[in-house]
Amino acid sequence: MKEENQQAVILPEILAAKMAAVGNFNAPAVREQLNAQPRLFELLWFIQAMSMRPGGLVKFVEEFLAEFYSRIGTATMRSAPKGNALCQDAASEILPGYLARVCNEPQTAIEDPWYFDGLLDALCEFMDNHAARTSASLAMTEVTLKIFDAMEYAWSEKALVHIEGDSRFGKTVSVKTWCAAWPGKARYFAVPCSNSDADLIKAIALSLGMDFSFKTPYRQIKAKVEYIINFSGLMFIADEAHWLLPTRFSANTPPMRLNWLRTEIVDRNCAVVTVSTPQDYRKCVEKFVKATGHNITQFLGRTMLNVSLPNELEQDDLLAVARIHFPELSDDFLQVIVGTSMRSESYLMAVEAIAKRVRFIARRDNHPSVTLKDLKLAISEIIPGQAAAPAATPAPPQRSAPIAVKRSRAATPAPAAVAMPPGRNRPAAVLPADEMTAPARSITPATLIPA
Repeated sequence: MKEENQQAVILPEILAAKMAAVGNFNAPAVREQLNAQPRLFELLWFIQAMSMRPGGLVKFVEEFLAEFYSRIGTATMRSAPKGNALCQDAASEILPGYLARVCNEPQTAIEDPWYFDGLLDALCEFMDNHAARTSASLAMTEVTLKIFDAMEYAWSEKALVHIEGDSRFGKTVSVKTWCAAWPGKARYFAVPCSNSDADLIKAIALSLGMDFSFKTPYRQIKAKVEYIINFSGLMFIADEAHWLLPTRFSANTPPMRLNWLRTEIVDRNCAVVTVSTPQDYRKCVEKFVKATGHNITQFLGRTMLNVSLPNELEQDDLLAVARIHFPELSDDFLQVIVGTSMRSESYLMAVEAIAKRVRFIARRDNHPSVTLKDLKLAISEIIPGQAAAPAATPAPPQRSAPIAVKRSRAATPAPAAVAMPPGRNRPAAVLPADEMTAPARSITPATLIPA
């Protein structure tokens, strides 16, 4: 009763060929279903992305059936003593192969099989639930909300959007999480730091799940990537976008990778989001234009929206990040972590680093849960010189002018994040005085300033 190719990755070029057939009116049943359910292509790319995970479509169907157990079989068969068990076995064995055929065969539409009721609607609901679960793994900071809004806008309007933001504020993880939540809409890739066109094409091919090796001719990979782009309708997110410009060039060097992105993706009415730090992107653009005199407005002029991310985070944002990593800890513990991360050069990455280290320490020492001693040890190892020890509240340093603070979004008063000192791209420290004592540093340590 099993169908073949249950664990095989659905090849993106085959799925793109199906969409080309639908667009050319060569698959009337699928086109009719697309008219009734406009999200059909998004669903097919979602299934294709699920086939790329460990376990492939078998694992995907297992999760799907567990969530929609009540829809297995018909109402009559579910009431029969052995009918429900028969339908469940059939769904587990047949459905992975059936979904593969739906993606691989141009003429095959999604129909209700005898062992499952309302398959198309259930798959769309599962896709939305997957997005909600994945998004819930990320703290909804101000940076994350702005990025999610920009991604939705780019997808909805098929627009070119550029996102700029300083490092260590959660920019890349927010972009990756959105793409992981909606793999039927977008694919993420990091632009390689080279001048090689082949490296860029291969990075996109990997994001699509293409099957190739180091022996595969570059022209073959490039032709398939361009074919998929032309018919898939996917959005592409290019992180480290400053690498799209040449890193080595002369006065006559054209920006080949930037030109390819413009002509093969943007000009084909595909949504594109480029992501970079403002310093790297602007420096690369200015340096290249000054040396070559290239008319960069051919690309920049197509940008429909430029998004500048905040260069500071409120304390409630940092607490939200800490709660994602430490859902079991009290706010007292979280305040220690937040204060420490704000004093660290790695900023938000310090939260993740402390989370990983403290959990390892707790497991290593056979502690049933994370203790304050574990946390202090982890902080001292991740950020040398940061001793976590109770201390009396220090007197605030004398200042000639009041410090600007960013107010919390919360309705109730809360400590606010201190504004970024000149020349820095991170906020000053906000450290609970009763938990942490800061050693002398080259910059003046800030104390907790009430809102």
